[in-house]
Amino acid sequence: MEQTKRYVSPLASWPHTRLIPKEAAFRVWGLYTPPLLAMVLPVFVGTIWFFLLAAIYPPEGSSEWAYLYAYITPAFVAGAMVPVIQGLTGSWVNVKFTPDAVRVCFQDYARSVGITFRREEHEEAIKEAQRELDTGRRQPQIFRNAVQVVMRYGEQRVVIASFPNTEIAKADALVLRLQFVHENIDEMLRSALIEE
Repeated sequence: MEQTKRYVSPLASWPHTRLIPKEAAFRVWGLYTPPLLAMVLPVFVGTIWFFLLAAIYPPEGSSEWAYLYAYITPAFVAGAMVPVIQGLTGSWVNVKFTPDAVRVCFQDYARSVGITFRREEHEEAIKEAQRELDTGRRQPQIFRNAVQVVMRYGEQRVVIASFPNTEIAKADALVLRLQFVHENIDEMLRSALIEE
């Protein structure tokens, strides 16, 4: 009995890509952390860790293991909460490609118009910097430390997702995936529908 080789799909990593055979379309989606959540999340998790540490700190004269347990347990609990918090409060990218249109946020854009995907500076960054100049006081750098993945539709700028600077690799992966699917959708659909 001959075994067939299974190869890792080039579309297996983040963002996810799936064929929708009934609609002859591809969907690109994924969960990401928006800039404001990326700024607040470490403070929130640190606060939880501190209160858990205070709640289970052992009394005087306890063994070294009790102290070790008191430091490690809150770290594990707080670390396990990060994916849960991101899942509950994160944002979703959802772009659908058909042979004649691209759907972003329930809005269809014709593929016959020039479409490009790229990573750009966040549009709110200029407002943040201007507010700092106007008030003369230092402002929080939420959007100055963020980028946006945008779709250029002719002269129109359509925002797809906003990422903090710590997740630029995710933003680049999203841009590459969107551009790849957009350029190769006809061949991808032809080969995927033939296989089925």
